[in-house]
Amino acid sequence: MENLKKYLPALYDDMQNYIRLFKQESYQDTFEDYCNSNREALTRIRDLVTEAGPEKEEVMRQIAEAVCDCASLLLEQEKGKRARESLQINLNMVTVLYLIPAVRRGGTDGEELTEMICSAWNGRFRGNRIKPSDFQTIQGGFRSKLCYITTAVCRNLHKPESCYELTVLKQYRDGYLAQTSDGPELIRDYYDIAPTIVRRIEKSGDADQVYRMIWGRYLQPCIKLIESAKNEECGRLYREMVEKLRKQYMEEYYG
Repeated sequence: MENLKKYLPALYDDMQNYIRLFKQESYQDTFEDYCNSNREALTRIRDLVTEAGPEKEEVMRQIAEAVCDCASLLLEQEKGKRARESLQINLNMVTVLYLIPAVRRGGTDGEELTEMICSAWNGRFRGNRIKPSDFQTIQGGFRSKLCYITTAVCRNLHKPESCYELTVLKQYRDGYLAQTSDGPELIRDYYDIAPTIVRRIEKSGDADQVYRMIWGRYLQPCIKLIESAKNEECGRLYREMVEKLRKQYMEEYYG
């Protein structure tokens, strides 16, 4: 186990690049690169579990705790609260999008081990719940157009597409919201209605005012909640925004 621990930090090397390449057209190649770059650690994880015999469950528990210890150490190295909160989101994303799918691919015990990793993670990092994932599900669940309404608002406020606010909200969506019990359904529903909502706002004649309302009432408070690690509160506000916009621009549009 001690031999494995020295390889674990590499699992979180180059996080920003892996997150940046989490796109429909690049995820498959990036995931393969992640697996190849971390072949040593992933092989050692698989071998430890395979060779554990009757102690397999305890060995998997130790591996799960070692992964959390590695993430905790990285967080401890960040001095500012905002930097730690941003790093926590990145750690959530890399764990869910790359590490867990890579471990699950590693053999018949992968599913059980990733359940333990998620359980240990959720116990260690309160308010940052993650769930097991696999490559096929993630790859099959992509939407080519992301964050319609948020992007439209940021563009109206003359913010670049790579602005801090949009990045934080995308990371929140993929790293937290998508892992909640109703998150995937909410995200699918949002993508079904968001393009139409944006088109109708643009045609409304007061788009500037509407976008500034969305920014002030929902998106800016959501960012502050994420920065304060209040993910559940952000989720409630996000749901409120979706429901209000649905009612105004879908249900009542022709009323």
